[in-house]
Amino acid sequence: MPHITLFQEIGRQEGSLAQARESVIEALEIRFGEVSHELRERINSLDNLRTLKAQHRRAITVPSLDEF
Repeated sequence: MPHITLFQEIGRQEGSLAQARESVIEALEIRFGEVSHELRERINSLDNLRTLKAQHRRAITVPSLDEF
């Protein structure tokens, strides 16, 4: 197994977080249209992958953008 440096691991984690954030925003856009700048900032400030996955599920199932 190749040796992974701390910087590579951090980069991988940041990439996963960025992808998860975009998935939440995209789900909201598909369901409800434009997502406000304020909500995008709130989503982009999340830094826990488990939380982002939960928010993605919520974005798919929530009845309205206001309830998100």
